[in-house]
Amino acid sequence: MSIVNVRSLFFSFDGKKRILEDIDIDIAGSETLGIMGKSGSGKSTLAGCIAGLHRGYTGEIHYSIPIVANKTYIEGIHMIFQDPYSSLNPRMNVWKCVGEGILIRGTRADARFSEKIKEVLAEVGLSREYAERRVGTLSGGERQKVAIARALMLNPAVIIFDEATVNLDLISQRDILFIMDRLKKKGHTLVIISHDETLLRLLSHRIAHMEEGRLVKIEKV
Repeated sequence: MSIVNVRSLFFSFDGKKRILEDIDIDIAGSETLGIMGKSGSGKSTLAGCIAGLHRGYTGEIHYSIPIVANKTYIEGIHMIFQDPYSSLNPRMNVWKCVGEGILIRGTRADARFSEKIKEVLAEVGLSREYAERRVGTLSGGERQKVAIARALMLNPAVIIFDEATVNLDLISQRDILFIMDRLKKKGHTLVIISHDETLLRLLSHRIAHMEEGRLVKIEKV
């Protein structure tokens, strides 16, 4: 069953040059969908439209429960961005960074809440002691793990990994790929954006190929 349906999607940042051209694509529950293309092919822009970061598109994007489309944001889709140094506040400690999305909804920061934070940290391979560390003291790989833990804390319907390994060293890349694979096997719905075909063939159920803003092919893996 599809939980995201994209139909006849066009997008332009300046109203002139189109970044996306007539995109039709679905994301099924518990699927790992790879989106592949060269730099500038529109793959990250497509993900941004799906996640609600870009609103000036024409066409339709339909969401099924538990995803909720509000006027200013999409609830139930979480993006892991390419640069872990700019996507997290370096002044926060890890506990607050991971729990922030829940706390702003009025959840009490009690003992069970703290335990849940430590559970999601363990799920990405970080020990409990990391909860007290400041984000600014962490390596790029550790920060990306924190970003994934923050997403898991919100229990999103879809997690989008936007070139989430390209700025990391080889050991950290391996760790993040292992986390993606484990999330896939646990039935999470993932979208993985990459120019690396080998990576996508290892992790994806289907791969959508993009060229110059167009979806040219979708293949099963």
